[in-house]
Amino acid sequence: MKIAITGDLPPLDMTAADGTPIGFNTAVLAEIGKKINYNISLVDIDTGARTSALMSGRVDIVFWYQVYEDAETQPDIPAGVLLSDSYYDWDKFLHLKSHEH
Repeated sequence: MKIAITGDLPPLDMTAADGTPIGFNTAVLAEIGKKINYNISLVDIDTGARTSALMSGRVDIVFWYQVYEDAETQPDIPAGVLLSDSYYDWDKFLHLKSHEH
């Protein structure tokens, strides 16, 4: 099973300077492989190319797509792509507030 990773969501999905996967995803995917007794290989793919890699069969799975929970349509997810339940959710946006002195 080939899984596309991008390295764009540290510390969950990240790669070293040499392209080696080093994110939390490596540990999670290794455990999944053990549990289902399946060989998993990670393929480092640019975020913009992950869907074409999936649709062309270069990879079987994409590690992440951005999901907008309250949105009727999902601009990051192409039609026909099946999603699993998320194992981790977070508000990736940092809200800063200016304090005047």
